[in-house]
Amino acid sequence: MRYVLILLISILLILPKGATIVTGNFSFNSLNQTNICAGCFYGETVTTTTTAVTTTTVSSGDSGESEETTTTTTSTTTTSTTTTTTIPKPLLTISANISTVNITQGESKIVTIDAKNRGQTNLTGVKLSLSGINSSVYSINQTTINLNIGETKTYYINFSIPENFSIGVYRINATANNSVSNSTEFNLTVLASQQQKYSINKTYNQFLFLVSEIESNLTNAMALADEDKKLTLGLLLNLTKDMLNETKNEINRGNYIRANELLNSVKQYAEDIQREISSIKEKKKQEESRFFIYVAVFIILLICAFIGYLLWPAKQIKPMYPYSFKPAYKMGVKEKVKKVFEKIKSGLSMLLDRILQALKIKSRQKYQFKFKFKR
Repeated sequence: MRYVLILLISILLILPKGATIVTGNFSFNSLNQTNICAGCFYGETVTTTTTAVTTTTVSSGDSGESEETTTTTTSTTTTSTTTTTTIPKPLLTISANISTVNITQGESKIVTIDAKNRGQTNLTGVKLSLSGINSSVYSINQTTINLNIGETKTYYINFSIPENFSIGVYRINATANNSVSNSTEFNLTVLASQQQKYSINKTYNQFLFLVSEIESNLTNAMALADEDKKLTLGLLLNLTKDMLNETKNEINRGNYIRANELLNSVKQYAEDIQREISSIKEKKKQEESRFFIYVAVFIILLICAFIGYLLWPAKQIKPMYPYSFKPAYKMGVKEKVKKVFEKIKSGLSMLLDRILQALKIKSRQKYQFKFKFKR
């Protein structure tokens, strides 16, 4: 105000005689302090400027002239004030009271998680959520809470594990979420019940018997397989045996979770071996079927040739001497059939020799054919 008064006095001294102040107004512009956090981040420093504007209008006139003369002078003064404000920053932390939770199949246990407001503002609607396990096996007493500055509250989580739930280690992630969020993690280990332990031991004994059967079948399959297949089958069998031995050791230690994982791997390897053996046998059957098809086609062609020979008209034999009345000898049907069968016998004998050599059969006495014809 002091500067404004000085300005007004200066104007009055400058104005000519008879000057008068006609109007005067003041205006004040400022930032709305209630919206200072709109669009700002928590913890951010915000600078606001307050502006004051003063407008003065002065008019003067000379009464000594015949015509009245009026002069108007306007003066504006602007004053700015800068204010710095820091937005309060909220801070939320949560923590589990235990790093590992062990629960046996068919049992329940309560786990607590603490949430604390370490910030400079109140928090409302802080919601807790879990991930890493099926939501059907747990319940939270109060999923949403309000936290004042510096206040700590506890979430109670009740885990209820069914009898048939898979054993193993589950990594649980707990997240509290509001305008800010924070998370913590812990391990939930589902241990085997007595019924599950009995089932694992029974499965182990079944796999022992299965692997012994596979090994006996593998010996026959090795004779039919190529070198690459033999190498693959040998590696799979050794891996399966090693895993079974490791499974037995884990059962003796009481680590049924690891034993169950190994049995799942043994099952996969055993299925792979059986699949390879089946493919080898199937390939061999296809080769044998193809061979017998070739033999059947050959026999059919041979029979067709024989029937054609029988139906072919006989050639007339001219007499040896032009004037001989003795008819030339003509081969009868029986002789023709006998001769044809002799040829078939010879051909089949040669064919059987080749087949027996291919199949590595030393004795072929039971495959000999005897044909008897009566005239």
